[in-house]
Amino acid sequence: MVPAHMLFMHLNPSVGRDAEMIISRMRNPLMKLVDLTLVLSVFYHGAYGLFSICQDYLPAGRIRIACGALIMAVMAWLSWVGIRLSLKRGIAFVNHCLAVELLLRDRQCVGCIVFKQKTGEFVRVLAKATVITSGGCGQVFKVTTNCRQNTGDGLALALEAGLPLLDPEAVQFHPTGIVGAGILASETLRSVGGILRNRDLEPFMVRYAPKMRELAPRDLVARAIESEIREGRGIRNPDHDTDHVWIDLRHLPDEVHERQIPEVSSFFKRYVNLDPQKDLCPVRPSNHYHMGGIATNEFGEVEDTARQPITGLYAVGECAAASFHGFNRLGTNSILELITMGKIAAERVMDHIRREPAAFTDAAPNRFMERFSRYLEGARKDSLGRIRDAMRNLMTEKLSVFRTESGILSSAFTATRGCTAATPRAPAPSSARRKSMWRILLPWPRRAV
Repeated sequence: MVPAHMLFMHLNPSVGRDAEMIISRMRNPLMKLVDLTLVLSVFYHGAYGLFSICQDYLPAGRIRIACGALIMAVMAWLSWVGIRLSLKRGIAFVNHCLAVELLLRDRQCVGCIVFKQKTGEFVRVLAKATVITSGGCGQVFKVTTNCRQNTGDGLALALEAGLPLLDPEAVQFHPTGIVGAGILASETLRSVGGILRNRDLEPFMVRYAPKMRELAPRDLVARAIESEIREGRGIRNPDHDTDHVWIDLRHLPDEVHERQIPEVSSFFKRYVNLDPQKDLCPVRPSNHYHMGGIATNEFGEVEDTARQPITGLYAVGECAAASFHGFNRLGTNSILELITMGKIAAERVMDHIRREPAAFTDAAPNRFMERFSRYLEGARKDSLGRIRDAMRNLMTEKLSVFRTESGILSSAFTATRGCTAATPRAPAPSSARRKSMWRILLPWPRRAV
């Protein structure tokens, strides 16, 4: 039997040594409740487990509704518990804001500066411990499964503070993202008999994986689709200005559409206005998960270039790189990255807070005022939307499924040259302007924590 710690021996050796500790932390009542939700999700979405066993004895719709209702009930209960505990402990929330700078003092993080989007205020948050949980950076690509907020701001925050990112090139692409929406067209489509076709309607997977074909591993299928597109056998979508291939589900029986893939079929109808029972559906490799991120140790503590932890600064989730997955994401990442690692980091944070006497009260920002003054006083008329689209096109063409040294270097040169030309250049902010910005720099919270 393979020792548990050997399963985690990837890029961060310290994680492998503490794998036993990480696994043991998963065993508690709350984990069991979350596990129940995940199992019910499998029953609800898949053609396996309880659903496949019971569907011959009970109406399929009744099972699906029952499981779906129980999932929502469990999730609602978890949310209610979280809100109640927050109110009970007097936890305040600063909503709709962006962190713009980490406050570092003598190798210790003492808080951050956030920008409140609705009011336009800059708020200084002083704290004994700061935890970055900003998610991935999928929105830097043209097609992504990530939500709109996953723009990589947390990674930029660390870089601007002089902290390293670990394995930023370790990005996983799901082979079949719905063109436009970017939502996953699940592997279930291929497992039930869906066929990938190129512009000539050729079932091309036979050339890349003669035996497994559409059932080949995720990364192999993604490379096959991208190869077809780059060799000119893709289909151009004028609405979204991107190339794709087709997934053909038209030959599948009605029972398969109705009982095994109803959710994904509904995605095509809702977001692309296509009926999978009658139409070919557009898919292409979609950015899915970032294995790299802010360098941390096995306790979620952010590390510097010398692999020494920064006191009071932590990162958890997809924005962090504790190196659990290596260069190809493992399954159950939500449990491992969020719940398990979140619990471990939270315990570390509590230990640090108990040891730390009080939060700093005189930490001053260094960079954000100059940067925002330049943005606000810029007189040029560059379009942020056009710059963003150009960067997304560059990332998708040069740094997506295939990432090579030459592609990375040429992309870096193009991005640097393009951004330098497009960045507004304004004179140094005046003292009056600096004072006006300081007037809206409010302390939060009012008391030291």
